[in-house]
Amino acid sequence: MLKKEKEKARKMRSEGYSIKEIAKTLNVAKSSVSVWVRDIKLTGRQTRGLSANGGLRETIEKRRVTRLKNETAKRQIILDVAQREVEEISLKELWLIGVMLYWAEGGKTQRGLVRFSNGDPEMIKIMMAFFRRVCDVPEKKFRGYIHIHLHLDHKKAEKYWASETGIDLSQFFKTYRKICKISLLTSLLFCISRADTSAALLCITSSLRSSRYIAYQRISEIPFRKPSGICCKKLRIIRAR
Repeated sequence: MLKKEKEKARKMRSEGYSIKEIAKTLNVAKSSVSVWVRDIKLTGRQTRGLSANGGLRETIEKRRVTRLKNETAKRQIILDVAQREVEEISLKELWLIGVMLYWAEGGKTQRGLVRFSNGDPEMIKIMMAFFRRVCDVPEKKFRGYIHIHLHLDHKKAEKYWASETGIDLSQFFKTYRKICKISLLTSLLFCISRADTSAALLCITSSLRSSRYIAYQRISEIPFRKPSGICCKKLRIIRAR
């Protein structure tokens, strides 16, 4: 096997390919390719071609980074100007913003129940201001309901959203921990690894109820994902009846 790869590597090097290109094409280590082709002399034209290609890639990457920096700087200038122009939102403007956001994202299926769901904390803050300042909703009427994937830290998410909304944790419903069928086995292993027995039992129950079977996999083949910060799919703000 290695003999064939060595022959292919030497042929490609003779044609002027770089060691990196050869290693990538043959799926072998660059150090192996370097040893196999170290006695092959490149022509002056081939050497210049490799140098030009390398320089071109570096130039393109530098231009890309510079362009991204410029775009970010321009965007920040626009945001800064807008922030200075809008010093304070009036109640009338807040009413318009709240009505439009609720029209787009609010719940409209249950009469007598006001419900707003979104994963953007800034949007949630605006709606909380709308409910408090415009609608004059008493604090005791607010309820929070978090949807989060099973392998993520739901306790951390609860504290985060309680802080962002100003709703007391005691006014949150029990967090809904969503099970993704694709990563069910991964979630189960993660729950067991951190001794989260209630979540593990939830995974097992879900798998038993499912009509699909979970194929056996070696643990080494299972993609293991650790929770990274706050990743909450949705926070639902509910005004009680």
